Amino acid sequence: MPRRPHTARHPVRSRSATGVLGDGQIVRFGPAGTFFGNYRRQETINWNNGNHVVVVLNGRVYDAFTPKGGESIAEYKAQWDFGDIIDFGF
Repeated sequence: MPRRPHTARHPVRSRSATGVLGDGQIVRFGPAGTFFGNYRRQETINWNNGNHVVVVLNGRVYDAFTPKGGESIAEYKAQWDFGDIIDFGF
């Protein structure tokens, strides 16, 4: 059974990740419309906080659902229905 995201944990997870990853940059991004579209083939309609939090370190993206080694930015964006419009701000 796939894990369901819990948006209340995202800020905590990002702080925990930067504690482990050191100089990682916390990035928050929001959906282009009313919701994000599917992420890793799961609906995100219940992600009602309006943003998603990741840590970017050395060109790799980490969130609660990435593998332990993170993913390249291109790999990470490919997991989203609308990944081509995600803007990490750099």
